[in-house]
Amino acid sequence: MANLILQSLLEGSKSTKMIFPSHTHALTKFFAGPAFISALIDKKFVNEFSSGRFREALDSFNQGANANARAPDGKNALMHGVLFSSFNFVWELRRSGVDPHAQDNYGNTAFIYAAMRSDTHLGQTIHEQFGADPSIKNNQNVDAFDIAKLKAGQDPLNGGPFLRFLNETFKPEGFNETFRPEG
Repeated sequence: MANLILQSLLEGSKSTKMIFPSHTHALTKFFAGPAFISALIDKKFVNEFSSGRFREALDSFNQGANANARAPDGKNALMHGVLFSSFNFVWELRRSGVDPHAQDNYGNTAFIYAAMRSDTHLGQTIHEQFGADPSIKNNQNVDAFDIAKLKAGQDPLNGGPFLRFLNETFKPEGFNETFRPEG
């Protein structure tokens, strides 16, 4: 029903003018206006990247979607690209203007999600291509370094390389810890 009303508003049909005689022009202007169209494209973009449909998300982005549009949980396209380990999507976003320091509802950034996944390749990419900062802390006061240390202790084979990458790339002041397997 709503689609029929929207379509008739856009087409300016007589029945719509009869139902909404004094508001037809304003409604048509709103529904056909750039702000409404932009919001629809952004919503489509968010739905696509949130569900891992990255090819469709890139199409929406190329139609003008806001690279910093957020899903209800606060995650942006870059965070979802990292969570889904979609290197190609992340790579395509590099010139989009997406904020690499954006934090979701939990305070996590794309870099924190790369650390959670121990994904060295994506970590390097979002650092080199986006200038992502691994020292941003989330709502639990935890940053990518803390997560990498924890993951390296739990799983030396998969977590250790990410911690080494952080140590070799950033070497923050006062951070002299390196991972040494026990035993």
